[in-house]
Amino acid sequence: MNLFLQHFMFLPFSVLPPRKTHSMEVDSFEVSHNIRRWWMTPLHAVLIVLCAFGGKAIAQTRQFVITNNCAETVWVAGAGNPTPSFNGSSGGLELPAGATVTTSLPTPWVGGRFWGRRQCTFDANGKGSCQTGDCGGLQCQHAGAGNTSLAEFTLTGSATGADNYDISLVDGFDFPLSVQLNDPNPTHAVNAACQVDLRSSCPAGQQMRNSAGQVVGCKSLCSQYGTANYCCAGPYASPQACNNVKWDTNYRGAVLKQSCPSVYGYAFDDPSSDFNVVPLPASGYQITFCPANTLPNSGPATVPTFTITSQEPSQTVTPGGSVAYNLNVTASSTFTGTVKLSAAHLPGSCTWTTVGKVSCSNKGSSASFSASNVSLTPGVTVPVTLTVNTTTTPAPMLSTGNIEVIGQSSALENVWEGSLTVANPTAPDYVFSITPTSAQTVLPGTPVVYTVTATPVNGFTGVVSMSTSGLPATSTAPALPQFTFTGDPTPQSATITIATSASATKRAYFPLFTSFSANSLHDAQVALTVSSSAPSPDFTVSVTPAMSALQAGNGTSFTITTTPENGFSSTVALSAPSLPVGVTATFTPDSISGAATSSLTLATSASTSPGTYIIPVTATSGSLSHTTNISLTVNPAGVQFTDLDIGDPGTAGTFTANGGPFTVGGSGSDIFGTADQFNYAYQSATGDFTVITHVATQTDTDVWAKSGVMIRSTTADNAAFAAVFATPGHGVAMIVRTADGGGTTDLGQAQQNVPVWVKLQRSGNTFTGYASPDGLSWTLISTRDVGMTGSVTAGLAVTSKRESTLNISTFDSVIIR
Repeated sequence: MNLFLQHFMFLPFSVLPPRKTHSMEVDSFEVSHNIRRWWMTPLHAVLIVLCAFGGKAIAQTRQFVITNNCAETVWVAGAGNPTPSFNGSSGGLELPAGATVTTSLPTPWVGGRFWGRRQCTFDANGKGSCQTGDCGGLQCQHAGAGNTSLAEFTLTGSATGADNYDISLVDGFDFPLSVQLNDPNPTHAVNAACQVDLRSSCPAGQQMRNSAGQVVGCKSLCSQYGTANYCCAGPYASPQACNNVKWDTNYRGAVLKQSCPSVYGYAFDDPSSDFNVVPLPASGYQITFCPANTLPNSGPATVPTFTITSQEPSQTVTPGGSVAYNLNVTASSTFTGTVKLSAAHLPGSCTWTTVGKVSCSNKGSSASFSASNVSLTPGVTVPVTLTVNTTTTPAPMLSTGNIEVIGQSSALENVWEGSLTVANPTAPDYVFSITPTSAQTVLPGTPVVYTVTATPVNGFTGVVSMSTSGLPATSTAPALPQFTFTGDPTPQSATITIATSASATKRAYFPLFTSFSANSLHDAQVALTVSSSAPSPDFTVSVTPAMSALQAGNGTSFTITTTPENGFSSTVALSAPSLPVGVTATFTPDSISGAATSSLTLATSASTSPGTYIIPVTATSGSLSHTTNISLTVNPAGVQFTDLDIGDPGTAGTFTANGGPFTVGGSGSDIFGTADQFNYAYQSATGDFTVITHVATQTDTDVWAKSGVMIRSTTADNAAFAAVFATPGHGVAMIVRTADGGGTTDLGQAQQNVPVWVKLQRSGNTFTGYASPDGLSWTLISTRDVGMTGSVTAGLAVTSKRESTLNISTFDSVIIR
């Protein structure tokens, strides 16, 4: 056995660079923020030094100079092994505004941290409390109350290797804070710094206030919600699994990272927030509360600096495909240097056991830059392309997650936050939903009942299990269902009763219901308040879809849903009291209880007058009565559409109506470029109007196959048009050709999949496109002027993007009004 391996086998584990964590109890699981992993330090260097010195680490000392640059007193605190001592006061000290204190610590130092406390009151024996960072006394014996800005350290015990540090706001924020090297050349490690006082931009629900109503700190999302998704625990306990809560646009991405890019915002923020120091600092570190805004990374306006931006904040990719982000790296007016780029939080491959244990890997995607080192001079912008490639085996997790681009130059760092959706509309999966979705308020000791539903798609088979987090104290643990699917597309539902305890703390909760099966995870989060006074039991009523169109003499169906609130459990009677002449309504059943549904059929006669009618549906229970409206368009009997293949596609299109859903089959190269090939079922139209349809099904002939609504100047293959299309791989896209004979422009996508509602409005020459999952809540895609005058055509357009294959699409409601 060689000497190197011998020392490795008998190496005391305590001398390996330790794993430093801070933890928060959330329900029955523990949330760990992994600030330091022993394998992150080059092990060979540690082993060689240990061999040279007989296996013993060299004793060293780091000096920490701690300065209070705030306009108020900071009660500084420290923890670790050993506990820091400040002027002889172990664990804590009052540090007036403008004061500095120095403490030295031997290495290795494990689990080291410093933090500040605000508005403290202590007696002569040092007993008392603080508004933030409280530990029960002046001299802290543990790591604090978990609602404070933390400077965290792991110090190596060898002459070589790396120290490690970060600033963490994973638990919360109270003071601006920075860490710098005390070294003649302090720029060989990134400064962790946050000079911005985040209390001024803290959302109302995250604010920590004192008895006078002053905002003394800001909770993190984990502290605010206390649920597994925001705390990266349970089924989310890996970097890949804990990336589905919009870290790029929620408080972490929109506020914290925009103001303080080099600090931790959640448990797996390591790539842009965890820093190694090689070589080691000459003497130690400078920690500053309320640092000056001239400090590198102290804030977004620090000069000199650089920025990373993109006009494409979100992209969608199918497993096996690739997608590009076009970035701009821009120097400030005084910055000169080279920026090294890297990408983080890429989609990974994950699996879950039936008890929710997650296992993930980085396999599934990779990233590359057109230039990973960018040389900048003052005021210069350099374009860079980031390409993300995904694999089919293993396939990355189907979800929308944060993607981060990190730029570093000496002590400077900046980041760009975006998102990437991995979608495969043909993959076997399931849709998970919960009712009621509205916020509930109950008295302590009152049960709340939720209904969860799993709906299989694309032949999904497997077992769907569940977990919960963020619940109030309960008298009995909720019984969680397990659904087994064998290929039958029928949804499965179950009720979950949250039996709140009579001693439950009166406050707002955000219960999280997480479902998982093999390589799929879906969740739903609701709001629940336990209060000393609760509103009376009630219910809501809704209808899906909210609109429909049919030809006179035919019928159409709707789903009526009642959702109980605040413990409502009575029977609800359904009726449609104001029907147009020639329209009848049938409810099956005509009364329902709790969270339930009824099928409503509206039937017309051949003599029903054409037009659009608003039909109220009334739900009544005792003195309670609620109404929801249906928009019903009755078209004249007989097919009113002309069907035509545009651009001579290779396979002839098809069109059927038969008084019910429309079925359109279209082939062709595409609806894009300077000429189109597709099938078009249309009517003539003039003036201002709207075209709406529900794309019920679509053949996946290509990720850019298109099925949707179009308004077109003529039926020439190069005519001007505006259209909103559902696609198998890119959500709902709005595409226009602004003039006859011109090129086309993709105006953007809404990340919604078939079945989906699409809408196109014309107002003069201005066209606006929308998408909706239910025909009620519409997402604006874009607006653009398109040159059209006089009579135009409007209807349904379908292309397969394949010359020899039809994209067969069904539209179960078509409205032109």
